[in-house]
Amino acid sequence: MAEWDAHVYDTSLKFVSDYGKELIDLLKPQKGESILDLGCGTGDLTAEIASKGAKVIGLDQSATMLEKAKVKYSHLQFVNADAANFNLPEKVDAVFSNAALHWITDQYSVLKSVFASLKTNGRLVAELGAKGNVEKIVDSIQTVIKQGGYEQVQLSEIFYFPSPAEYATLLEKIGFRVEFMQLFERPTMIMDVPQGFIDWIKVFGILLFQNVPLNERPKLIQKAAELMAQKLEKDERYFADYIRLRVVARKLS
Repeated sequence: MAEWDAHVYDTSLKFVSDYGKELIDLLKPQKGESILDLGCGTGDLTAEIASKGAKVIGLDQSATMLEKAKVKYSHLQFVNADAANFNLPEKVDAVFSNAALHWITDQYSVLKSVFASLKTNGRLVAELGAKGNVEKIVDSIQTVIKQGGYEQVQLSEIFYFPSPAEYATLLEKIGFRVEFMQLFERPTMIMDVPQGFIDWIKVFGILLFQNVPLNERPKLIQKAAELMAQKLEKDERYFADYIRLRVVARKLS
């Protein structure tokens, strides 16, 4: 995976952590609980959970994101590790994950690691992109790449966007009991268009351009952002076509 721009993530794309605060209400962290924030990014939600009195570890594969997190929240613990293959020194009461799991195509491995990290009766509380997520955004990118004469990268090579039935089946196969699952649309406003869409591409969509030479990318990214603006405008505002899946699953043994 390419390294992310932590500054852009914290400014132009701050809606990711802002929306994640709703997921903390579903987590209901208790004082003294041990919680892993899986895919913690720059640590904003890790800190929010810690403010409730929980003992939190933030885990992320991106060194640049963790570097920013450690500067912002030097009192918290952060670990650089692969979410699909990690081990904790002690099992935790809960694993929390906001907008991170859909980046891992080997979903079986990451959920096995999560299951192994939880205490008996521990819970997974997560939100990830669902089937159909950012469909218009990705179609815009794929269109301009094809028009440029370059080979398209398949969405499934980068993202994992499951249906509720698919994800519930996978969780149960691993041993979780699914207690809550919600599929919903969340149109997400993008500011300063087309720059906001350019920032989205550079942080979240750049792997779709891996078959495009570096010197050709800027003009195609610009074209893709302009096409997104055409497809995603509503009443002179612009909304990313997000479809999300929220889940609470418990490890019973």
